[in-house]
Order: sequence, then structure tokens, then C-alpha cells
Amino acid sequence: MPGELGTGDLKDALRHVLWIGGATDSGKTSVTQALVGKYGLQAYHYDRYDREEPPGHWARADPVRHPHMVATPTRDRDWMFVHTTAEELVERWIGTTPERFELTLEDLLALPPLPPIVADGFGFMPELVQPLLSSPRQAIWLVSTEEFKRESYARRQKDAGRGTTDPERARYNHFHRDVLLAERFRRSAEERDLRVMIVDGTQSLEEVMAVVEAHFGELLRPRARGVSLQPISAENERLVIALRVKPGQEDLVASNEQSLRDARAYPSCKPFAIYAGETVVGFLMLRHDYPGPRDYYLLRLMIGAGYQGRGYGRAALRQLVHHVRTLPGATALRTSYDLGEGNAGQFYAKLGFCETGAMNDGEVELILPV
Repeated sequence: MPGELGTGDLKDALRHVLWIGGATDSGKTSVTQALVGKYGLQAYHYDRYDREEPPGHWARADPVRHPHMVATPTRDRDWMFVHTTAEELVERWIGTTPERFELTLEDLLALPPLPPIVADGFGFMPELVQPLLSSPRQAIWLVSTEEFKRESYARRQKDAGRGTTDPERARYNHFHRDVLLAERFRRSAEERDLRVMIVDGTQSLEEVMAVVEAHFGELLRPRARGVSLQPISAENERLVIALRVKPGQEDLVASNEQSLRDARAYPSCKPFAIYAGETVVGFLMLRHDYPGPRDYYLLRLMIGAGYQGRGYGRAALRQLVHHVRTLPGATALRTSYDLGEGNAGQFYAKLGFCETGAMNDGEVELILPV
């Protein structure tokens, strides 16, 4: 799937992902879990996917796309950790990690776009992540010192020597591989002006989380860039009606005036004004009970001509998905688009909508699980 998208498209499709990379034993997973709990976000833990058991990355390795992975005998523990050196382990890791990262992108693109995703992982090389960032504030690398890593290694009772003929050498190679990689993460991130935090054991989890939280800032909140949905009122109805799409787009969406008439005729329709800060920039309308009694359907979505191209439509739709998740019985959001020139097919696809295979009044029907 990632190979079908250019870097620009991938950057756009992953703008809701917040990356926590770095060395082992640096608190990445603990910080992710704390942020997910506080803000109601989604979590992606790389370690839970980077496994041999399906649907893990190693189980999905393809000989053509992932030659380094396929050539790695991961079940031979002596080959992996005994008959080698820490330096050689680093080189092997560098060989397989870009292939595993491709599978990580497939995982992330398969998740719903809302709420935002906090992804943590040992496999997030700065040189792989940077081209996908819409902002440097989307990523941070936690790097543990050798002393703290040694203490954590013992405390967590890591045992790379299990199942080998020389456990002591296996543990030595595994530990020093991670030390070398920690320095590599730090250097690579700093060369790219990406944020690095050194974790040395003097900081509490709360203190590490506070640094990460401050770095991500508003990106942790679904209402990014000040976009919000507000009910239609006497104060904003006139402003909504005054909005127009660009010339040539008139046949792709009904006028807002007509949509508001429809809303008055059908009580199951709920219209919203789309605000960017204090400015009305667009309009959308959600319908409950269509096509079935437990369904939610996006009937209208438009952004005014002067406000298009700024990400307001994408942000508004993310707000709507977040809202639908709170509604009784909601399992999916449906919508449809006209096949005319300049249609919204790619816009919806990048936000996770899939075609149902059905047509609705001449339009392609889409669905997004919520």
C-alpha cells in the first residue's frame, strides 16, 4: 500500500500520526500509554507488530519486497546473537529496518484517522520518518544513556541469551547493539534538526511525558488548527448561506441554502457550520437513520472557495468522525461522492474511507468504521 502513494501523499495521509522513536529502555511505550490515556488517542506499539506470529511483520515478509527480512533466520538464536558481534548486529538491523518500516506504514494506514495515533517504536529511524512529517513537532526521539540502559536491562530481566549455547555472549552482543543504536538515533535525529531527549534515569515518567507533551502541543488534540463544528444558529446561518464553492464545483454539491431547507424538512438531518477560529469557512450535514436506523451518513460537505486548500475540510471531517464516535450505536460513517471532474474520491480515501461497491443516487458510496 505505501508503495502506491508518493511521499507527498504519504505525508498527507499520516499527518495525524505522532512518532516517538529512539533507543530501547527509554520509556517510549510508557509515555505513549500515558498520552493515550490522557487525551483519548490511539496507540501503535511497534514491538507488538514486529513479531513472527501473524499478523506480525515477519509473518508478512515478501521475498521480493523484503529480501533482507526473508534472508534473516530469526529462529536461529545462536546465529542471531552468539556467532556475531554487536557491530554486525547493527548492520543487520539497518538492513531489515526499512523493510519493516514499510510494513509499519501499512499498519498505520489501515487504522482510522481519528483520534490521532501515537506510534512508538525502536524501528523508527529518523531518516525514514522525517520525509513523512508535515511538521517537526510530529516526532521526538527518546535516547537512554548507557548507564540507565544497563539498570533498566537488569530491572526488566531481558534475556537475549535464552535458547542460545552461550547466553553470556548473546546478552553482551544484544546489550551493546542497543548502546550503539542509541548513539546512532541521537546523531541521526540531531543532524536533521529533529527533537531528541536524553533519558538518564534522573527524570520521572511524568517529567519525560511533560517534555513529550509540550513538544507535540496542539497536535495531541483532535481540534487541530482551531477548526470546529458548531450548530447552525441565527447568527451564523446567513454566513453559511453566503458561502460558495469555486467555479466548476457547483454540480458536485448542493447549495448551502438548499441543504438547510432539507435539514428543516428532515429532522434526522443535523447541519453544522465549519469554523476556523471565529470565521465560518464551510458547511456539513450529518443524517442519522440513513440508509438504516442505526446508520450515520455525511450528506453534505463543502468549504468556501476562498478557504479551500488549507486543510479545513480534512480537519472538519476528523471532527465529525470524533463526534460520530460519541453517538448511540454508531459503528460507521457513510458518505458518497459524485464522479464528475474534480471529485472528492481521493480526499475521502486519504482519510480512510473505502468504497462499499454500491452506488447511491448515481454517486459512489463510501464507508469509514468508527
